[in-house]
Amino acid sequence: EQVLIRLTAAEQEILDSVAHLERCTPSAFVRAVVTAELRRRAEDRHVKVDIKNRREYADVRGGPITTLDARTGRDAKSGNSPA
Repeated sequence: EQVLIRLTAAEQEILDSVAHLERCTPSAFVRAVVTAELRRRAEDRHVKVDIKNRREYADVRGGPITTLDARTGRDAKSGNSPA
C-alpha cells in the first residue's frame, strides 16, 4: 500500500535535513519511522483486540476490512459513517 502524507514547507525542510543526516532519502526515513512505530504498536493490547475484532467482522461480512477516511470519519469505500 502507498500512503500520502501532506507536510508543511517547514516540516518538509526538517524531513529533508534529517534524511540527509541519516544518509537516506526522505521517503526511506519516513518508512523507517512509520514501520518502527507500527512494530511498537503491534504489541499494544488494544491494537491486538481491535485487529481480532476487525478480522472477525470481515469474516462475518465476507469481505475486506474497510478503513475510515481520516478527514471525514466515513468509511473510505462506501462513504457511510461508522455505526
